[in-house]
Amino acid sequence: MYDQSELQMHVDTSINQAFKQFGQSVITDRERQVVHFILRGHSAKSIARELGISPSTVQMHRKNLYSKLNISSQSELFNLFIEFLRSHT
Repeated sequence: MYDQSELQMHVDTSINQAFKQFGQSVITDRERQVVHFILRGHSAKSIARELGISPSTVQMHRKNLYSKLNISSQSELFNLFIEFLRSHT
C-alpha cells in the first residue's frame, strides 16, 4: 500500500509518462508539446509565449493534431487523454 506522498509520486510519474507517449505514433513532437499545455489549461497565447511561437502557429498545431487524432474539441482531447491514461496504467 502507498502512503500519501508515494501515491502522489506514482500518479505524477504515470501522468508525465503518459504526456510523453500520448499520440506518439500520430502527432509530431511539437504537437505533443501543444497538447501538454492544452491539457494543463493554457490558452493559445500562453502556449505561444512558452514555446516562443505565434498564437496562430499554436492554432495551426491544434487544428492539425485534432485532425490526426480524429477529434474536434478540447473536451474530446481530455477524454482521449484520460482513456489513454486508463489503458496505460
